[in-house]
Amino acid sequence: MAFTDNFTGTSGDILESRTGWTRVDGAAGAAQINAGNQLKTVSATNTAYTCTDQASADHYTQSTWEAVGRASFTSIRTTNSNNFIGVRPSGSPAKTQIFKRDTGSFTQLGSNGSTTVVATDTLYIEGSGNSITAKLSGSTEVGPITETFGNTVTTQGLVVREIWNPYWDDFEAGALAAGGGSWLNRNYWWGNY
Repeated sequence: MAFTDNFTGTSGDILESRTGWTRVDGAAGAAQINAGNQLKTVSATNTAYTCTDQASADHYTQSTWEAVGRASFTSIRTTNSNNFIGVRPSGSPAKTQIFKRDTGSFTQLGSNGSTTVVATDTLYIEGSGNSITAKLSGSTEVGPITETFGNTVTTQGLVVREIWNPYWDDFEAGALAAGGGSWLNRNYWWGNY
């Protein structure tokens, strides 16, 4: 079953105190609930959070972005803030970007220059074997890209890299369905999204 968090709570609650979240490294309390029941960041210290492990290296993560053009990530294959693959809306105007961070070094794996990401869009990233794909509100934007980095890591989450309020909402992480179909694809097909 997928892990979800809509960040409803008391303003100032820190992410690592919520059920299912673990701060792997970085600054304590770097991500907090805001008054609008969204997630804000209060530290620019590189900080990784993982959610309940979905026990599969073939998995997806998605979130609604409340701020675009930023440096933080919704991530898959997340070991810590120096080792993950993530998606973000960045640039001017903001575009869907996939990066890997391997032992602290960033490599851009792909970017879409045609569709502008706007606030409240949902960015989705999945890793299936050696294939990475990013979607924007259901439409494939980047990939599939061949990438072997982290292809046995089963954890996903968020990586904080700057201060911003609000940042994320409606987070979801899950294992890919047998046969390679993702949760997002199944729900768009059946009209459940």
